[in-house]
Amino acid sequence: MKVHHLILPFLIATIFLSLIPVYAQNSSFQIRYPRIMGLLPEAPIYFQENKVGEVKNIFYTRDGDYLVSVEIDEMFVNTATSHSSFYISHSPEPPEGIVLRIVQKEPGGTPIADGNIVEGQGEYSPVDEFIATFREKNGLSREEIKQRLEKIHQSLKNTSLHIGNSLEYILYKLDIQLQMYSEKFESLPDHEQIQRLKSTIAELEREMQKTQDDVRNHIKTVVIPKLQSQLDALRKRFAGQNSEDEIVEIDTMQEQLNQMITI
Repeated sequence: MKVHHLILPFLIATIFLSLIPVYAQNSSFQIRYPRIMGLLPEAPIYFQENKVGEVKNIFYTRDGDYLVSVEIDEMFVNTATSHSSFYISHSPEPPEGIVLRIVQKEPGGTPIADGNIVEGQGEYSPVDEFIATFREKNGLSREEIKQRLEKIHQSLKNTSLHIGNSLEYILYKLDIQLQMYSEKFESLPDHEQIQRLKSTIAELEREMQKTQDDVRNHIKTVVIPKLQSQLDALRKRFAGQNSEDEIVEIDTMQEQLNQMITI
C-alpha cells in the first residue's frame, strides 16, 4: 500500500517535468586545423553577418595540429550542424583581426554535440560561401559558377587595387545575379529575385562609402557602367513582356547607381 503511495507522486512529477519546455543551451565543441593563421582565444565566430559565438581556447597537439575550442550562443546553435563548414577568415568589420566563419551548404542538419571534434576547412574565401549558398539553376553548374567568379577575381586583381573580402563578395553576387538573368538563360527574375538584386546594390553602395579613393573610382568608372548596361538589357526584356512593375524596379536601381557615381 505504501509503495502505491510512493509511485503515484513520482508519476505525476515525471509527467509534469516532461511538459516543461526545454530551452536551447550554448553549444561547445572543438575544431581541428592544421594551422590557425593568427587565430587567438576570444576571437568572434560569424555566421553570415551575425556574431554567433567565440573561440574559448586553442591547444597545439602532439600530432602537430591545433584543436580550437569554441562556444556557440544558444540562439545560434543551429548554425553549427552537420551541414556546416568552419573557416578561418579576416574580420568583416573593425577592428581588424582573425575570426572563425561558419558556412552552411544548406539549412538544417544535425547540431554538433557538445564535446565533439570536427574538421576545419582552413582559410575562408567569399567564393566558398557564395557557391555554398547560391542555388545552381537556369543551367549554371557549380563549375561554371567557379569559372565565372575566377574571371571576376582576376579582373579585380589586375586593377592592382586593395579590395576587401566584403566588397569582393558583393561584386561576385551582383555579377552572378545579372548573369543568371541575362538573355542567355531565357528566364526573367521574379519579384523576390528583383528585391534580392536591389538589396545587393544597396550593399554595394554602403561598402563603396568605406573604400579608398582609388577603389571607389574603379567602381564608378568600370563596375557601375557594366552594371547599368546589364540592367538596361534586362529592362528591354521586361519591356517586351509589358512588365511595368519590374521596369519601375529596374529604373529605381539605375537611379541608385547614378547617385553612387556622385559619391
